[in-house]
Amino acid sequence: MLSSLHFNTILLATFLLIFNIISILIFKKYSFSFSHAKTSDKLKNPVTIIILTAVGASLAIFAWWMFRFASAEHYNLFIALIFTFSWITNLFYLFRFENSLTRLVVSFILTDILLLLVMAFPNQLLQNIYMAASLLWVGPVLLRRLKIRIELFITFIFLFMAYDIVSVLYTTPVELTESTEVVLNGLIQFQGQILGVGDFLLAFLMINAAQHFFGKIPALLIAIWTPLPLLLLRFVFPEMIGLILPYTLFIVPPALLIYYIWWKIKSSTHREAQTV
Repeated sequence: MLSSLHFNTILLATFLLIFNIISILIFKKYSFSFSHAKTSDKLKNPVTIIILTAVGASLAIFAWWMFRFASAEHYNLFIALIFTFSWITNLFYLFRFENSLTRLVVSFILTDILLLLVMAFPNQLLQNIYMAASLLWVGPVLLRRLKIRIELFITFIFLFMAYDIVSVLYTTPVELTESTEVVLNGLIQFQGQILGVGDFLLAFLMINAAQHFFGKIPALLIAIWTPLPLLLLRFVFPEMIGLILPYTLFIVPPALLIYYIWWKIKSSTHREAQTV
């Protein structure tokens, strides 16, 4: 018979798998038709890359500071603002209204309603869905709207992993993230079985990139793989449960291996087509 720890680990892994599949299904549903600006060359400009990197690093540092030193009340306000912005962006790109102002107003109203529901009825499953779903827009915007190149994307993945390793090993404030005063604490959890929203975001990004550059099959492989370390750690290697290990270490190397295999397949197919 399964213990509660095993059962909740299965729930967390299943939740991640479901949202991984959703990220594949929804990837091409985002609409960028309202914009007439050309974006294909935006991320080829080194200045743009430097600006985006600086902004991202600044936000990461500020998030770390809030995460490390803020009170539960201030952290809750900060994280609520982050998810509010994320949901507005998410809905803005999902809606098909031609008028961008209409998109923005409707997105803002619906986001406020969703946030009020989550804050008024602090149910853990509702919070999990709210936090995970708010991240689905990032991959489509980076890959389809900004047309980020794969080299830059992989560089970003390594930077993301480095930040995650430092954050998990050296700076994670357990007291704040586990505080009952914090409604939206940035953790997807099922009765103590926890995965950070950053891990969900990274999984969505790697899946969307595989889908964008190589097709749905490698995207599905990554979607299936990313929840498996949770199950392996709980059922096969339980002695590792007490160790504090960044989850990115378990999902990034296999995903990059899948990228490499499909890149080789794609290159081989292209060469064969040229010789015919």
